[in-house]
Amino acid sequence: MAEWISVADRLPEPEHEVLVHCERRPSRFWYQCKAFYIPKKWPREESAFNWDYECCDEYDEETDDYYVNEGWYERIHNWDDYNAVGIDDFVTHWMPLPEPPGEEG
Repeated sequence: MAEWISVADRLPEPEHEVLVHCERRPSRFWYQCKAFYIPKKWPREESAFNWDYECCDEYDEETDDYYVNEGWYERIHNWDDYNAVGIDDFVTHWMPLPEPPGEEG
């Protein structure tokens, strides 16, 4: 398994799914989830996700499109309404996801 990488040291590639370690403050509750990061000024049009406008606060007149709000998003694969939701807690570390098992399982 890969080692945890501090978000202060480095961030993953945009929209690349990783495992993140989150901290809820001030309660000091920790958890992990699958997530991805969106950097500042990421055009909605270039995203692999279909974003609602409520996730896009900044408008760019030049491209006539919105930027996706910067931040971490939890990836959801089994929910029909959304495929990602914003993480309001503090993401402190991340690591690449392991390879899935082979056909032999």
